[in-house]
Amino acid sequence: MTGARRVEILSLDGGAPRAYELREQLGRGAMGSVHRAYDLELGRFVALKVLEGDGREARWQRFLREGQAVAALSHPGVVPIYGAGLLEGRPCLILALVEEARALDAAWQGAPRAERLDILLQVCQAMGAAHAAGIVHRDLKPDNVLVDPEGRAYVSDFGVALVANSERMTRTGAVVGTVSTMAPEQIGGQRDRVGPASDVWALGVLLYLALTDRLPFSGATVVETMALIAQASPLPPRSLDPTVSPSLEVVCLRCLQADPSRRYPDAGALGEALARARQAPPHGPRSGLALASGAIALAGLAALALALVPRGLPSSPSPTPSAPST
Repeated sequence: MTGARRVEILSLDGGAPRAYELREQLGRGAMGSVHRAYDLELGRFVALKVLEGDGREARWQRFLREGQAVAALSHPGVVPIYGAGLLEGRPCLILALVEEARALDAAWQGAPRAERLDILLQVCQAMGAAHAAGIVHRDLKPDNVLVDPEGRAYVSDFGVALVANSERMTRTGAVVGTVSTMAPEQIGGQRDRVGPASDVWALGVLLYLALTDRLPFSGATVVETMALIAQASPLPPRSLDPTVSPSLEVVCLRCLQADPSRRYPDAGALGEALARARQAPPHGPRSGLALASGAIALAGLAALALALVPRGLPSSPSPTPSAPST
């Protein structure tokens, strides 16, 4: 949409409708399209996310309930939701607009590793707050992390989020999310195993991307990618880039364990581990074998040095044998 169009959003609580100018489409999420809009009453730009597809009541309820759950989550790293309503008969969410934002992969283009890790730490902190509030994103991917020109990261698009203590409205066995960052339990439709550790897997995929500039699981087709994820045997990051520190590799590979119980329990724990790994020595502690080899080498050098030291003259000459008497 290129031109502005005046629309009204009906309040869900029966209040007066609110007028907006609907501007261009910014993108499409898991549940619908996102548009730039101007709030004529408050005089500010916002993002309107409009549910698309069929009008099944179950989808409406899930869309709005999860929007309300995220609206109650106050964290600077989560795109705020101002409210919800009906736009031309379709449910919509009114969100803060992150101006001049770029998706995570675009923001990482050409960025040094330290800057990438700074951004990923912000994402871990934001998702840690979401997990503490009982919200699982289920679709963390580069397109759902926005980065502003100052390097601040914002998690967006909780369109397929799972809210604790709410009815699970996804049918049994359904695959929900984006395949490239999806955990094995999501691939297998094991919805009872989907939880914060599933988001940790996705964050591990993003960490792998930050360290190596490639995804850990990428097949020629969606089916091949799903098979690789099910195997959960990524190449160690250091085999692709030896400059990756051992500590960061350990954190990354723990995130990508097939068994959710072997990963970090939530994004908060991952963020703490990632922060520690960044402070660790770049090459890690030397192994016992390396230390022993070093000690042997030093001992050999010391022996060689002693052998090369010039010997001193004796303190007094040996007595000359006397001539035999005649």
